[in-house]
Amino acid sequence: MASSRHNGDTSASEDRTTRLAAWIADDGIQGLTSNPAIFYHAICHDPAYRAALPAVRGAHADPEQRFEALVLPDVQRACDQFARVYQDS
Repeated sequence: MASSRHNGDTSASEDRTTRLAAWIADDGIQGLTSNPAIFYHAICHDPAYRAALPAVRGAHADPEQRFEALVLPDVQRACDQFARVYQDS
């Protein structure tokens, strides 16, 4: 998110990253599942995604590019969190 969903607010993203790290370390989770329907719900209801929409709309004309601009940074952060789990498997 080149600064959390392009809006400069990293707090929601950082909170999710911290919680995921705790789930991995404390609860031993080894993966997550997501899909467009899950992200659709998040984009419609999560304040950080909602706040990012105007900037993303202005930066990307194509809906697929907008979707990717919003969600790929979160997906990448989750993958980064699971890198050690993957390396240890």
